[in-house]
Amino acid sequence: LSLVGSEMCIRDSAFTASIPVCMGYIPLGIVFGFLCVQAGASWWIPPISSVLIYGGAVQYMMIPMLAADMSVASIAFATAVVNLRHVFYGLSLLDRLHSAGWKKWLIAFLLTDETYSLITTEKKDAPIDRLVLIALFDYSWWILGSLIGGLLGAAATIELAGCLLYTSDAADE
Repeated sequence: LSLVGSEMCIRDSAFTASIPVCMGYIPLGIVFGFLCVQAGASWWIPPISSVLIYGGAVQYMMIPMLAADMSVASIAFATAVVNLRHVFYGLSLLDRLHSAGWKKWLIAFLLTDETYSLITTEKKDAPIDRLVLIALFDYSWWILGSLIGGLLGAAATIELAGCLLYTSDAADE
């Protein structure tokens, strides 16, 4: 295989490996983006937070914190506590990524529970570029979902509070 053919093969196989994550990240990202906008954020806040924070649980947790007008320091502290587990994930990848240079730092930023799952099930001799691409595809799925959700949330004409009230009333009956 030529170098270009080899790179295309790595890209295509990384894309295929990321499809199961795509099936979860896009719908969950849509819900996150929609809820964030319905809580008062502009449509662009969900995708920007996905680019900068990229932590699904933390981003969901951020919605009521922002709605309650909590301080940035409080939100940052909560984010650090929730994402502390990624330190331990990263430690388990040190041997595998020791010679990856800047790519290990990129993987460290892009590490999520799902990406960790995919990376750790790869063969030990899998090219680092494949691991990076898997992580980048996963990242892209989350950003795409949150962008779609933000746009849908901005276009929605329903009152979310009313829907929640109706749902809780129906559950009581």
